[in-house]
Amino acid sequence: MDELDSQSIRWHPATRVLFRFAFAFFVLINAPFPLDYIPGVGSAWMKMWQAAVPVIAERVFRVKTPMLPNGSGDTTWNWVQIATMLAVALLVTIVWSVLDRRRTQYTWLHEALRIYVRFALALTMIFYGMDKVMVAQFPPPSLEKLAQLYGDSSPMGVLWAFMGYSNAYQCLTGLVETVAGILLTFRRTTLLGACVSIIAMTNVVALNFFFDVPVKIYSSELLLMAVFLTVRDLPRLARFFLDQPADAPPPPPLRMRPWVRLTAIVVRNVLIALYIYQCVEHVHDIRKYMEVGLESPLRGVWNVDELVFDGKPRPPLTTDFTRWRRVVIDRPGFLSIYSMEDKRQRFTAKVDEKKQTIDVEDRDNASVKFTLHYQRPARDVLVLDTNALGHAIHATCRRRADQNFFLVTRGFHWVNEQPLNR
Repeated sequence: MDELDSQSIRWHPATRVLFRFAFAFFVLINAPFPLDYIPGVGSAWMKMWQAAVPVIAERVFRVKTPMLPNGSGDTTWNWVQIATMLAVALLVTIVWSVLDRRRTQYTWLHEALRIYVRFALALTMIFYGMDKVMVAQFPPPSLEKLAQLYGDSSPMGVLWAFMGYSNAYQCLTGLVETVAGILLTFRRTTLLGACVSIIAMTNVVALNFFFDVPVKIYSSELLLMAVFLTVRDLPRLARFFLDQPADAPPPPPLRMRPWVRLTAIVVRNVLIALYIYQCVEHVHDIRKYMEVGLESPLRGVWNVDELVFDGKPRPPLTTDFTRWRRVVIDRPGFLSIYSMEDKRQRFTAKVDEKKQTIDVEDRDNASVKFTLHYQRPARDVLVLDTNALGHAIHATCRRRADQNFFLVTRGFHWVNEQPLNR
């Protein structure tokens, strides 16, 4: 099929309408890519949504949408934003269909959209893939997680512990995503890259939905982008799997001169290499942050052997639900206190080794703040004193050896005479 033939094909009216909607929707969910690499563009785009979404939420949906950076991508704010994008895409489709009703096809524009979507998806797949390949997205189970009752874990916490336990499995899943992203950057391997992306992202979407991970919207968008890239080739794929002769893929609608094509290939390869380098640098910084906590002299699970509350000893009775059972100091900035019934209270923590103090703040209630003064009479002994909420508290704690946790010491075995499932 030459360039003239590709322009003479008349698309079905429904196909034209669906393409207009797809074009508007995919541009909206990826914008301002790739202009977000220009300083100020990304922040300006975000400020526009920050101004528009609360107004739309209140006037259309009658809800409040506080926009707070909390790690969730499925907040009310995000749902209102995606609903707004769908409405805008629908409006653009209607206006476009009225103003451009005589056009019979969008061959070139379709190819441009495919290029835009595949590179937006490719960079995302490479970014998240490299994050897993270098074992940074899912850290090993923390002391806080290991000391927590399994039944008190959230579904997302179970998934994070599962993925973080095995570096090899995490690396393998990341390798699949990275390879899919790289395949998407080449026109001849776009279909293969899209199919691998569908496999990878279907698993990610399922995990996000069934383990209640708040990335449902974004992961679903990525899966839709991968599916879009396969739509044109669905008849060929069907014939292939039905063991029937499949046509060759259609040539690009716009032919380029050899020197232009060569220049585009070189520029593409250089930019992809630079992007992968940036991903490696980014992940390296994350890994350095993750490893800082391992050097903290206070890191450990500290069992509270003795507790004095307002001058009165509090023996470790399981019926004393407010008594401290253990204090867990993990990666920088985090501290947890467990009661005798193993209920956890989580705090942010700032350790000052010179003053021997720990400033803590309840992660769920910012009004609860106090300072812990600590002493280290022995390597595995920690003495804490504080006046919290009007009470004088004195605690003598002894550190539990980290290697006592069976989960992180079981290891791998080629031979298992019996299954060890406990």
